[in-house]
Amino acid sequence: MSFMSDAEIDKLRQFISAVRAKPDLLWEPKIEFFREYLSAMGAKIPEKPKPQQEEEAPKPKPEPAKPKEQEEPMEKEPEEEEPEEDPESEVELDMEGVIGR
Repeated sequence: MSFMSDAEIDKLRQFISAVRAKPDLLWEPKIEFFREYLSAMGAKIPEKPKPQQEEEAPKPKPEPAKPKEQEEPMEKEPEEEEPEEDPESEVELDMEGVIGR
């Protein structure tokens, strides 16, 4: 007679796989006893994760809209002026086989 059933061993194996994939699980309050056991055995326990509120950078408050009079005009980049070309000059006609007058 073994101390654990096959089903219990399978659950333990799944738990260990989950902890390997996400070590933060060791900080769940329900398994504090397990984390303490691992620590007592000399295991390296990852640092406790910070709460999500601290991890996220504070979002800056949006600036109030300026009245239209105070708005700074946007600087427009000078557009490059393209020389005007005769629209017909871009078209090249195939004159092969054409009979001239």
